[in-house]
Amino acid sequence: MRSRHLGFFAIVAVAWACSPLALAQWSPDPLVNLAVAARLDSQEQPKVAPAPDGGWYVSWYDNDPAGSPAFGYDVVLQRLDASGVAQWGPLGVLIADRGLSWTMDHDLAVDAQGNAVLAFNDDRTGSDQVTVTVVDPSGVQLWGPDGVRVSKRRTDKGPPHLAVTSDGRIAVAWSESASVKVKMLRPDGRGVWEQTIGPPRGQFYTASDLIPTDDGGVIVSWIREGTLTDMRHLLASRLSASGKPMWGATGIAVFDGGALQMGHFPAIIPDGAGGAIFAWYTYLPGNECLAQRILADGTEAFAHNGLAVSVDPTSPRTGPSAEFDAASGEVVVFCEESSMGQKRVLGQRFDAAGLRLWGNTGLVVSDYSPAAIGLIRTAQDGSDTVVYWWEQVGWGDERMTGARVAASGALVCAPFPVSSYPSSKAYPEAAAGSGGVSVIAWKDGRADVGDVYAQNVNRDCTLGNPAP
Repeated sequence: MRSRHLGFFAIVAVAWACSPLALAQWSPDPLVNLAVAARLDSQEQPKVAPAPDGGWYVSWYDNDPAGSPAFGYDVVLQRLDASGVAQWGPLGVLIADRGLSWTMDHDLAVDAQGNAVLAFNDDRTGSDQVTVTVVDPSGVQLWGPDGVRVSKRRTDKGPPHLAVTSDGRIAVAWSESASVKVKMLRPDGRGVWEQTIGPPRGQFYTASDLIPTDDGGVIVSWIREGTLTDMRHLLASRLSASGKPMWGATGIAVFDGGALQMGHFPAIIPDGAGGAIFAWYTYLPGNECLAQRILADGTEAFAHNGLAVSVDPTSPRTGPSAEFDAASGEVVVFCEESSMGQKRVLGQRFDAAGLRLWGNTGLVVSDYSPAAIGLIRTAQDGSDTVVYWWEQVGWGDERMTGARVAASGALVCAPFPVSSYPSSKAYPEAAAGSGGVSVIAWKDGRADVGDVYAQNVNRDCTLGNPAP
């Protein structure tokens, strides 16, 4: 832990070094990357989301020694323009000066007006609550400095998930007292409805993700566990614009044929037609990556319990990241595959009927190597998928790599360096923007215990801003 007693001139020097006077922007050099938040304290768990104007929002936790109280993990937000230039000064906008000495996941979304929407655990009222706030492109919190507290009880809350609905409302889901809560808010922050999804006796639920549907409603997913068994199952429910359950009173089982890996909370993706794409991995009966599409009426497009990325029984697969090609109705999944202590990046594409388009054993994007591989993230651009992954060359020497894969399985761009600076890297998050540009942000230890860095990747897999 660093000393809390920084001199005035040291603080000024750090602020000057991090200031945007030189108009820091997207770097064309994978050794450099863009420092979004580079302070002496620790920056953690960034999120990134595209704005309608071609820019980006990035949020993170800042373990600020000057906070009140000191060293609480505060919530901070920055807006970047399309060139990667920070719009809110070197430090961004402080959203919540928290006292929490620990972190759990938060969520970031963007509405149709270009406002950032944030949801996070919040102790500013003296207990663990869930807060949602909306920040306009000038950095003003439209719901006031405290946002809107959506939870009520003085109990521990699981990390929140956000969805901006097709009619402009904001939904948030979180875990509370073994149940899942979903609350719908108007654009001004006033509540519309709240649903509690509670478990049978002897079980408990943990929220996994939340996405909008095409009719003003949402789909929420959660993990079901029992006090007498370690079997972790994946369930989901579709709620109408008025909060009515549409997939039965208790939802549907997306996966109940074994157990999900502990600590794994799968993301879900809207299909644009009232349904959702799910991808997850198991530890029972073995490590396997599976995918499923649930249609708007709650029926399964693929076989119950999903389809495996590969039929090879000899190689375990973990850590999937999925995308959906709306034009073709095809599902794309990339994951890690292991063999004899080495890993590689494997992909699969399923058509609407569940046929494996890249062969029964999948598509190899990056073959086995001594470097550890993991933390796969994806971004969809039309029918192409950009896939990112982390490679550990040595202790504290970690790189970010990318590739671009066409619908045919051809490598539009063979693996290329995204961040080749030898430093520790964690918590990567990727998002697709306009014009074929995607951005990945992560925690980086190149200067201290952790800063937030980001990199854009253009459609042709170059980095930085294209020449005018």
